[in-house]
Amino acid sequence: MKPLTLIILLTALLAPSTSTARSAKKPNIVFVLADDLGWRDVGFHGAKFAESPNLDALAHDGMIMNQFYSGGPNCAPTRACIMTGMYSPRTQLYTPGGKSKGSINLMRLLV
Repeated sequence: MKPLTLIILLTALLAPSTSTARSAKKPNIVFVLADDLGWRDVGFHGAKFAESPNLDALAHDGMIMNQFYSGGPNCAPTRACIMTGMYSPRTQLYTPGGKSKGSINLMRLLV
């Protein structure tokens, strides 16, 4: 058997086993976004008036991003930032009663 044929055959046989090994190690990611949530509105930040045991468990077992702020003053620009990956001013979505309602191309992308 020629060396080139042997190399191609071994590569073809070993390639599927390496791809299945990589796919088994994918991380589980849960992205939680809450509109109008204050700093001390959840138990893991010291809330005394509201209980949030499920969020507390997620925070205990996962990662807390303390400086991950929203992209705008309300939900529309923030959600547009998350869905498009653009900074808030580039989405042209501001306040609900504002002059700019966003570009037509962005609206087609989001719908």
